Amino acid sequence: MKELNLYDIKPLVSVPDLSLYAFIALVTMAILVLGLIAYLIYSFLIYKKNSERQHYYTLLKNIDLNDSKKSAYVITQCGWKLIQTDHEKKFFLLLLEELEMYKYKKEVPPFSRTTLIRLETFMDELDV
Repeated sequence: MKELNLYDIKPLVSVPDLSLYAFIALVTMAILVLGLIAYLIYSFLIYKKNSERQHYYTLLKNIDLNDSKKSAYVITQCGWKLIQTDHEKKFFLLLLEELEMYKYKKEVPPFSRTTLIRLETFMDELDV
């Protein structure tokens, strides 16, 4: 058989295979993007938590102590949101014992000096 020479068909050329490097680069970029997204979500949640804590601290700081019944409820609600450490919890529980006499009654007396001192001590112990 005669060999046919085809002049319009080029011989096979070696093509460098860079797909592995492209895959590694793609995976690295995906990990970096996911890490950045996770960091942004985490920092947003931390900021939100701190701003929420700051909000409750401001509420507690600007509370009207003349209305002792309403103030007792607000102090209790804000206090539970503010405590983070056992040290803060200890001071809050002492304050909570003092506040029990101002709740669940129709008529309540104004805050006693002891209650005001415990509230001030609790506010000083908070790290906001």
